[in-house]
This record gives sequence, structure tokens and C-alpha cells, in this order.
Amino acid sequence: MSDLAETRKIKNNFSGLFSKKFLEKDSIILSLGNVTSVNPTRTSIQIHNKHVEHHLGAYINHHCRPSSFVDSDKSLIVAKKDIQVNEEITIDYLQTESMLAETFHCHCCDGKLILGQTSK
Repeated sequence: MSDLAETRKIKNNFSGLFSKKFLEKDSIILSLGNVTSVNPTRTSIQIHNKHVEHHLGAYINHHCRPSSFVDSDKSLIVAKKDIQVNEEITIDYLQTESMLAETFHCHCCDGKLILGQTSK
């Protein structure tokens, strides 16, 4: 577990990752570790051309204006802005994933993400 973030139920049986403490911009939120697969899964995060599974990273949801980003060179999730206590930690899948294992409807831009691209 992490003293910085925890998973919480959101709605419709979905969960997300939320801050447990105030996180300043550029703070390291998670260290993702080593890559584990060439192929994406619903819960993996892309690091360069491979993917990593992380027990908390699996709960980071997409947002078009994310609160964090993936530092692929260091395999980290880093705060893109100040993140308040209880704020959801998000990344922009279009910035990290070249291919998605599953398509889904993006609620922040009302688009559908397909293979790393947005369509309406």
C-alpha cells in the first residue's frame, strides 16, 4: 500500500486512485517498477513500447486534463499539478498508450478512445 494514494469506489462498480495527502506539483506518486508485458491489458500502463502492471496504478483512470503524468524514462507517476487531499489521480491515456486493450467512452470530452485515438 501507499501512504500517498488509495483506491476508492466511484460509481457503477468502478474504482479510482485518490490522494491521501496534499501532493505538490512534480511529486512522485507511484514508482511503477519494471515492465511486465509487451501487450497492453485493461489495467497496464505503457512504459515506452512495453507495459507494466502495478497494484495501485491499475486504478488510475483517464482524464483529458489529468492531475498526473507517466514519466516513462523513470517508470513513475508524477503530479502534473498540485493535487488536493481526496482528489482523484488521473493520467491522459492518449499521452501514454499507443494501443488500448479495450475501448471506452471518455466522459470528460464525450469521445470514445480507440487504440490511442479519440473519435466521436
